[in-house]
Amino acid sequence: MNKATEKRAGGAVAITGVGIVSALGVGVEEWLAAYAEGEAAFAEMTTAETGGEPALAAPVQGYEVASLLETRKAYLDRHTALLLGALSLALRQSGWDRDSLPHGRAGLMVGSAWGGLGTMAVFFRDVLTKGAKFAKPILFPHAYANTAAAMGAIEWALQGPHEQYAGGRLASAQALVAALDTLRAGDAEVMFAGGCEALSPSVFRALAAQGGLKDAVPGEGAAVLTLEPLAAAKARNAPVLALLAGAGLSGESLEAACIAACSDADVARSEVGGVFSAGSGWQGGRHDESASLRTVFEGQSPPLIELHRLQGDCLGAATAMDAAAAAVLLCEGTVSARRTNMVVASASEGYAALVLQGVG
Repeated sequence: MNKATEKRAGGAVAITGVGIVSALGVGVEEWLAAYAEGEAAFAEMTTAETGGEPALAAPVQGYEVASLLETRKAYLDRHTALLLGALSLALRQSGWDRDSLPHGRAGLMVGSAWGGLGTMAVFFRDVLTKGAKFAKPILFPHAYANTAAAMGAIEWALQGPHEQYAGGRLASAQALVAALDTLRAGDAEVMFAGGCEALSPSVFRALAAQGGLKDAVPGEGAAVLTLEPLAAAKARNAPVLALLAGAGLSGESLEAACIAACSDADVARSEVGGVFSAGSGWQGGRHDESASLRTVFEGQSPPLIELHRLQGDCLGAATAMDAAAAAVLLCEGTVSARRTNMVVASASEGYAALVLQGVG
């Protein structure tokens, strides 16, 4: 990754829909009510659920995706079900449906650190214990990292730009930046972008091996934003919840990513009114990030909002979760709509920052 993104063709895009599926709730209304209560949605996972020792986590409990879909599915893995729910909610809020979307001009960008790892493990276990001949064929196509994105594109006939990002903790940040660039370049009329992460015994074992379970509470869920050019959104009388105004990626530091994002959005760092810290909960990284953020914004010390304390650390989907939350809170006036709010994610692979702005 380059030290920082070069400045791209500028311009804010409208966020016209938000789909959230998290431990705090399914849909904007549920999520917002739970966020206002301020109670952490954590639960003790059993050894069967973690594949090892019991652990605290933030699962999406009692979730059923069928009510959010128009077509029945013979099988959906957990990862895909979470993403399809968030995508459906984002579509509904923005006023789009399968028939009204511009043919060939509606795209999808999705990020995930782990993808359908749980389904992959089940299929592989069957191959080892029963033999390849008796493994369930329907599981295999649901074991890929891009299965959820592909299923979403098929469900709503999204035939525009379509990409899956697997960049670790930066995955959904990369998806959102790619969607922003796609719209700025005029390569699509509407983009759906976000991230998804599903808990499974395999994911717990991987996090335990990294030492992560000692430093953060892992969460699952999905968040999708509907993005479109501001003029086009206004022309069709779509709800404009907030603006995605700029983005920055860096391989050097969190400060470099924030500076790049502010420059891209043409916003002074002194104008930042709040920071949503997706963070890096593993191996003590979050403490270092918080200290770094306090030095970035020219002594302004904007409020630091850490959603992981309520809905767990959503890993590769964390940036999308924070971006969705920022858009909702900006729209509701919970965070001052007169100020710019930045969504920030960091990881060992690099750093990312997004600038969101209120419209009212």
